[in-house]
Amino acid sequence: IVHRLDKDTSGVMIVARTPQGFDEIKRLFMEHAIEKRYMALVCGIIKKDFWEMESVIGRSTKRSAKQVSLPVDEDEGQVERSIKNGKLALTEFEVIERLQNRFTLLYAYPKTGRMHQIRVQLSSFGFPIANDRIYGARHGCRPRALSRLFLHAESLRFTLFGREYAFASPLPQELDDFLKKLRVAKK
Repeated sequence: IVHRLDKDTSGVMIVARTPQGFDEIKRLFMEHAIEKRYMALVCGIIKKDFWEMESVIGRSTKRSAKQVSLPVDEDEGQVERSIKNGKLALTEFEVIERLQNRFTLLYAYPKTGRMHQIRVQLSSFGFPIANDRIYGARHGCRPRALSRLFLHAESLRFTLFGREYAFASPLPQELDDFLKKLRVAKK
């Protein structure tokens, strides 16, 4: 396995079949040469249609199991006090749909690959992913009809040994059903 998905995140993963493939795919990830697209449902209505988020992400000095995200322009002393081993994280976001004045469905295009990157950035922006028990708890974003995190690795694109690859995964039934309920209630 070349990369991982967070627990409760569904979707596309790359598994290498040969040691050469493993090494090359690992290099592509390190060089950020793999296009990744995630679908997420967040609590709250995001007014921007498209934006880029650049932050420093690292382990929390208060809770080691949790990541922390701070804007890049934060005071360096604040970053050092709040984050251990912080690294730059960059993600582009695009709104797909706003639902019931309560949720925003969006695409996330991570340009870097930090642990919990999309989850921690959206939560720090004030819009946690629906049913995120780690980063959404303080926001109270736990829809009863949803038993898991609403984050799905929808597609991956890359070039390997001169050949282009594109893989996609449909939204799991539970997430699709939840969206349908929101859309019906919208009408």
